[in-house]
Amino acid sequence: VIVRGSIPLYWQEGGAIVTLKPQPEVLRGHNHIAAMTRHLDAMTQRYGDTVAINLVDESGVEGPICEAFRSTIACAYRGCLGSLVPDEWGDSDTPGLSVRYIGFDFHSECGSMASKKGSVSLSRFLSTLEPHMERHGLFFQPAPAHAEEVVNSTQKGVFRVNCIDCLDRTNVFESAASLHAFLQQLATLGLIGEDELAASVFSLRNGYRIPCHRIEREFKHMWANMGDRVS
Repeated sequence: VIVRGSIPLYWQEGGAIVTLKPQPEVLRGHNHIAAMTRHLDAMTQRYGDTVAINLVDESGVEGPICEAFRSTIACAYRGCLGSLVPDEWGDSDTPGLSVRYIGFDFHSECGSMASKKGSVSLSRFLSTLEPHMERHGLFFQPAPAHAEEVVNSTQKGVFRVNCIDCLDRTNVFESAASLHAFLQQLATLGLIGEDELAASVFSLRNGYRIPCHRIEREFKHMWANMGDRVS
């Protein structure tokens, strides 16, 4: 499970009628902290540990709303901007320790995703999130041999991803993260070996073709078909 959603503040895009690239504007006179905590607390109650991945530009027209998101979540959840190491979170029942914020200026870091540099930059960013992926785990229920159902493991957290419109940048990140998760699922099912999994992750980090490239091709077809169906 991965979640996409708008920046959890009161904001608007001014001048949307007269320009194709309206400037995001944070609205005054609203309780942004209350709105954000209400949303993120509901997410942690439903999904567990929540890592907010903010892909908007840290400068330019998107800079102010990026900083507003960062500063507001820092006020609402003390320590959420700290270390990426999940072991330091402590007891997830402690207020503020089940939410983390991670900013990634997609345009600055990746440029064009059609380039090898863009693909490598995103994959290397994903590699820094691997401790979170391991902590979140995955849902695994083998086909039951008997009437009773057995669940071997469950997912205990999610990434909550946003850009400005939750379209292109968010979709690119989610598809890349989902491919990593998909490979882990195949390894859990025993359909690929641990060596093949490690080689595939290494290849993704460095912009190489993964050993199980047919699986990657089929995954991308499934992802595109899912988007078409949802649309």
